[in-house]
Amino acid sequence: MIRSHTNSLLGDIEKLLISGENSRARHLLKSTNIRTIERADLGFFCSLCRRLGYPQTSIKLLNPIVRATGKKQNKPSAEEISEYAAALTYIGATEEASQLLLTVNAQDYPQSMLFQAFSLFAMWDYGSSLKPLTQFINTQTISEYQKTIGQVNLAAALVYERKCVEASKLISSLLDKTKRENQLLLHGNLWEIAAQNELFQRNWGSAKACLKSSKDILSKHLSTGHLYVDKWQIILCAMENKSSHSRNQLKGFKLLARQQSQWEVVRDCDRYEAIIFEDQDLLNQVCIGTPYPKFIETTLKLFGPGYLLPNVFHRHLLDGSKARELDLLQGKIVGSKLALKTGLALHRLMLSLNSDFYRPLRIAVLHHHIFPNEFYNPLTSPKRVHEKIRLLRRWFVKAKVPLKITQEHRFYSLKASQPMRIKITVPKLNLPPLPVTLLRLKELLPNTFSSSEVARTLDISPRSALRLVSLGLKTQALEAFGQGRNTSYRWLKQS
Repeated sequence: MIRSHTNSLLGDIEKLLISGENSRARHLLKSTNIRTIERADLGFFCSLCRRLGYPQTSIKLLNPIVRATGKKQNKPSAEEISEYAAALTYIGATEEASQLLLTVNAQDYPQSMLFQAFSLFAMWDYGSSLKPLTQFINTQTISEYQKTIGQVNLAAALVYERKCVEASKLISSLLDKTKRENQLLLHGNLWEIAAQNELFQRNWGSAKACLKSSKDILSKHLSTGHLYVDKWQIILCAMENKSSHSRNQLKGFKLLARQQSQWEVVRDCDRYEAIIFEDQDLLNQVCIGTPYPKFIETTLKLFGPGYLLPNVFHRHLLDGSKARELDLLQGKIVGSKLALKTGLALHRLMLSLNSDFYRPLRIAVLHHHIFPNEFYNPLTSPKRVHEKIRLLRRWFVKAKVPLKITQEHRFYSLKASQPMRIKITVPKLNLPPLPVTLLRLKELLPNTFSSSEVARTLDISPRSALRLVSLGLKTQALEAFGQGRNTSYRWLKQS
């Protein structure tokens, strides 16, 4: 069901978008005269802009309405607020978007619940998205197509949270529905989601078949849409074989994804490479270089029990024996008296530029970090951020450090022209307490045991079993006796 609007052109654009003809939809959107768009259709027009990859247009059109000042301004509608928040999420201003969405009455614009889920997706918090997605799907006033969109996203969230049985039932019904309704883009995406669900259950054959179905559909309608299918095909190969060849394939794919600016794909590939090949150095990089707590929590859980991130991590912007070092927490060049004033704007900018090792930062993200208590304004915020960037660049020159802030396609990142490393003090994560895993182990192995028995009992790798045993020794829950391969462990009475 296509949404009815006074401007039939917008309806035609949405039909093209739904059928997967994005190029034609973009061409038609670009040819639209914005001045002909009536206020009643503005929210829908901005929705099309966002969905076709032009969030900045939505923000420029809606900011004067949503962030209006003065008594004469018309009150923004629930749709306009929600679409503005959705566009903010797209450019990385997820915190402001989440706050805005909480002000919307979901009964006035049910899609705000879907946008809440999208903002949580952007932070890899799929578990928290289950509630708003379910509420959205159960709303009586949404169209059947909107309901399908909500269900597809719910299926993706269920799969990510490893709720495999529940996900399988939903995916099966949606595959029939999207095929019947000729919603080819959704149908192809669903086969990819189904493949993930099979992969996480180690059903290699079924996962391969699902990925083939997805690629057959998406390759006909999108030039790059099957990149995610390629990603899971390569991860599946690595999980199944754990060979050096499959790891090299994964590395080659990450290079391709990086060239296409698919930063989250690279992040996720690094995560699975670290887990599959038990690479602690790569695990440290992906966790410390990711600003999303839920992503880190899930990654450590998948890596295995007992692993703790280091207290200090060195980010090497450019390797070399004579690398200079900057202590990020103190904002100080090691071996020099020069330092940024901690807690102030330039130091916050430096922290921001080191918050994510994968995704270069948009202006909106930098603005949030530099001016955390202020709203993003598309007219004034970029100028203020650019001024702070200029001042930090000047400080680099004064401190004689080979650091530079580069800008490419509206994305900013920190680079070095000579060997340079950043010392990062790792904050303690608010993660589920690891001793819970030890309590479970105590239930299963209440008497004397070896590390190999831990691995068999919990179905984990020998290395993960040793990490868990080491945790037990550190927390004084266990004691060891014997030497070498004959080392055994037993529980202390007070544990």
